[in-house]
Amino acid sequence: MAERAGRIVGFVTFGAARDADAAPAVGQIFAIYLDEDVQGTGVGNGLMVHVLQTLASEGRTRAILWVLETNTSARTFYERGGWRPDGATQDDHVGSISLHEVRYRRPCPDSPSRRRRFTSPSPTSAAAASRSGS
Repeated sequence: MAERAGRIVGFVTFGAARDADAAPAVGQIFAIYLDEDVQGTGVGNGLMVHVLQTLASEGRTRAILWVLETNTSARTFYERGGWRPDGATQDDHVGSISLHEVRYRRPCPDSPSRRRRFTSPSPTSAAAASRSGS
């Protein structure tokens, strides 16, 4: 989770990939949320860097995530961070509403012993990341 001035402003959940076609070395980001007032300030990047480094330290070589096809701001954020659509899509049904999702993937950074330098989150950005589904 990320906090500023003692207030939680964002969180991310992640773990082993749940997709049927995912190899054991693939991790997945299940959710990433930020308060609107911290979007564009580096908090999301700090959370993402931390999660990708954590997945790499667990031996994961790639990561995936699902995003609504119409969520252009999230898709832009992911693409700036090196994520690319891999061609997989799915429809999630909520009552009578169908939500079309696109899967993105990217490599994880090298393992900690061989890790390249990444932009470190600022001290007020990412305090820690939350786990889910592992």
